[in-house]
Amino acid sequence: MLGKVFKHEMKSTSRLFLPLMIGFIAITLLCKFTFETSYSAILGNNRLMETITVIFFVLYFIYIIALFVMTSVFIVMHFYKTMVSDQGYLTNTLPVKMSTLINAKLLSAEIYI
Repeated sequence: MLGKVFKHEMKSTSRLFLPLMIGFIAITLLCKFTFETSYSAILGNNRLMETITVIFFVLYFIYIIALFVMTSVFIVMHFYKTMVSDQGYLTNTLPVKMSTLINAKLLSAEIYI
């Protein structure tokens, strides 16, 4: 039963986390591209490219911190919404042990963290 609950938990949380992860991949590739082009520009003393590279790396660092914070907040909000609020009423009426519900939520949270 844990597998079925886990599958539905992953489906419901993927709506929140998939765009965050796609954005992370996109900014990672963008930083990689600017770093590779700036490496060749450093040999030619191109200050503009060095500045753009530094800006992208600062944005990358900020995105990593924001991704961690938003992931933590989304996990807590999703747990509250599905276990305590109005939707929690439907969750708690399932013929599943409470430990199974909490384990499924814990596993999905660990995957995203």
